[in-house]
Amino acid sequence: MSETVNPQFLIQKGNVCAFRIFDLGSEINLKKAAQILEKHKTLAPFGLKKTTRSILIAERPLVVSLEPWGELIGRDQFEVRSVAKLWSFGALSLQLELTLTRDYSIDDLFEVGHFLENNENFHARVEAQARQLMFILAPSIEKPAFWDQYEDYLVFNFKKTTATDRESVKTLLTDKVSALIMGEKAGISVKHSFKDMEESTFQYSSSDLTILHWNGAVIYDIDDADDIMLTLEFALCSLFELRYYDELLDKQLAALYQQIGEKRTRVFANPYKRLSKKASLQYIEISEIVDRISNAFKVLGDYYYATIFRAAIRKFYVNDWKRSVNSKLNHLAEVSKLFQTEIDERRNQLMEMIIILLITFEVIPFLVELMMRR
Repeated sequence: MSETVNPQFLIQKGNVCAFRIFDLGSEINLKKAAQILEKHKTLAPFGLKKTTRSILIAERPLVVSLEPWGELIGRDQFEVRSVAKLWSFGALSLQLELTLTRDYSIDDLFEVGHFLENNENFHARVEAQARQLMFILAPSIEKPAFWDQYEDYLVFNFKKTTATDRESVKTLLTDKVSALIMGEKAGISVKHSFKDMEESTFQYSSSDLTILHWNGAVIYDIDDADDIMLTLEFALCSLFELRYYDELLDKQLAALYQQIGEKRTRVFANPYKRLSKKASLQYIEISEIVDRISNAFKVLGDYYYATIFRAAIRKFYVNDWKRSVNSKLNHLAEVSKLFQTEIDERRNQLMEMIIILLITFEVIPFLVELMMRR
């Protein structure tokens, strides 16, 4: 990557998109949610520029247009356009879009990015929108519960600059642009952090560019930017939901272990029967949802999109989280098996006691008769 950005290089047309991902519950009935939202007239069409053969979505999300608002960032007044996507597996992704209102240098964008990532009032307003939407849609949500964590991501989408396409691509491959993606302050040298950036830089042609990082991305593409952002958005939803179920499994396993320690052995009562059923139901429920998340989004006929999607999965460590969840699911299955083994053992012991009693009842009269003959 080159060291400096041409001071005359300006972004003339584009936007900055901040994503926030929340979890509303274990599942969202999208058909029922649509019926509720039709009364509020906030539904928006879900569309892809690519054909369905390129991107396959098992169950398309419900798109909701929310109330926009104004934000003063530095000396510029922005309108924040808020669009929500409701996913059947319980996730809510909010896309907050700010259109660039003048010619911006890379330095100008540092302030915008820092505000969107760190301003507490901005996040509070976004979270309030998510909670309000959850309140409205509560009848369509299974086990509604607003998780106190969230996932965030920034995408700088450039559509027109003061340079040619080839010059723009070259200019965007700089340490300063990489620092912008990472959320670092302007002027800080972070060259040592960008050795892997080249592996996450993608081009379909000489006139477009996509740079990915775990914290954010830069897209220079007029035609496919929206679909690329959708690809990244789904990867973020996958990451966030796996994080949620990883924590949920931690809590469930800890609760099961605690209940095991608290149970007292009784002669005619088996405390493990209820725990076995609970562990089995938890295993089935979470396994099903994890499979739905994994199979909900596929890139089939477009090599460029597939490459970006795989890179996003790698950058967000989605597979690491998935392995962690699967490992804990295996622990849950083992706990369920141990419970079942204990149930079987207790049942066998009870049967042995019954057999001994039956034999005893048969033998006692015989012994009494023998005693009486003497």
